[in-house]
Amino acid sequence: MKKKQALIGLLVAIAITAGLAFTFQSSQGQQQQKPPMKSIPDYEVYHQLFHHHVALKKKANDLEKLGKDGKFLHGFYQREAKLSDQEARTFDEIASQCDEEVSKLDRKAGAIIDEALAKNANGKLPKDANPPEPPAELKNLWDQRNTIILRAKDRLEAAFGPPEFKRLEEFVRSHVEARMTIDPGNRQRPAERIGPRHQQHLQPHPPQPGR
Repeated sequence: MKKKQALIGLLVAIAITAGLAFTFQSSQGQQQQKPPMKSIPDYEVYHQLFHHHVALKKKANDLEKLGKDGKFLHGFYQREAKLSDQEARTFDEIASQCDEEVSKLDRKAGAIIDEALAKNANGKLPKDANPPEPPAELKNLWDQRNTIILRAKDRLEAAFGPPEFKRLEEFVRSHVEARMTIDPGNRQRPAERIGPRHQQHLQPHPPQPGR
């Protein structure tokens, strides 16, 4: 399920960025080229931040169910971004809600993509055939998705206040955005080992589809 959700998110990002809903292959197996993104927009940066926080929290909960200590992962962003207890609670609430809402939209987009692929030879087209127009629903879902993320960022700013949010924003730019690649197909999660004192870390790269 995690791999499918990761693939869905990637497909949606590529679909809108490249102007295609799916990656179609020719009969020789060659893929359509997509133009590179020139910069990483805020909705991508903050989605990475929120989603990574939720992933760390889930991993911590899984460890605790096994009788292990998950405190390190639970407090990762509070520790690294130097958040107060109240700020950490606010960050967790906003990040978790945003990630849940975005995941719902990604699942809807995945269902649309699966249906469209099924109608078009599972994404394989004859040689020299043009790919079909992407379903209009994808663009609407993409816009909704990004609006949710940017509103979550605005909620953080309102809750933290200008001085504290500026400090958080500096952390995000230097420790999250700086570790992301421009190509969404190779996008990394924020590094879990930001400082040399870290002893625990999760997988630094998202799992690849099919693995």
